[in-house]
Amino acid sequence: MPAIETVRGPVEVAQLGQTLMHEHVFVLSEEIRRNSGNWDEEARVADAVAKLRALKSRGVDTIVDPARVVVGHSGDSTDLDYLIALMEAGSFIGMDRFGIDTILPFEQRCATVAELCRRGYAERMVLAHDASCYIDWFEERTLAKALPRWHLTHIHDDVLPELRSRGVTDAQIATMLVENPRRYFAA
Repeated sequence: MPAIETVRGPVEVAQLGQTLMHEHVFVLSEEIRRNSGNWDEEARVADAVAKLRALKSRGVDTIVDPARVVVGHSGDSTDLDYLIALMEAGSFIGMDRFGIDTILPFEQRCATVAELCRRGYAERMVLAHDASCYIDWFEERTLAKALPRWHLTHIHDDVLPELRSRGVTDAQIATMLVENPRRYFAA
């Protein structure tokens, strides 16, 4: 079984547990970091560690900042014909912007994933938020107010219970969070 390089060294693909396929630890603009005076490395790293530990406490073992192709931001669409065409062509689709409710509300995102699972497409979807522990595009207060659910634990706290209530099985959830990331890296 192949191994992937991680920040802690190589990990066998078969050892990947629950995996969120499009997340970030830091999203930084170098010019802002250098010139704004708002970057406190020690505080940001401590905050990131706390957020990642909270994610781990919910059963997530891995987050991925993908460099290979997953058709990301597919979760912004409710066009089932389009999404199915992408999957039928062999792509994984990233249902990866949970929490950005200003683009597509929570209920519609969940309804789309649930319907695709009902139609048998859990094997072609991966779940994520496309969130970060810190992003310098917004002030933290502004971001928390504008997008209160756009954080790394939203899927486990809110999305998975909602998907289950819509008939998505634990086996389908495991497929999207464990098996599909393994298949992606093993390919």
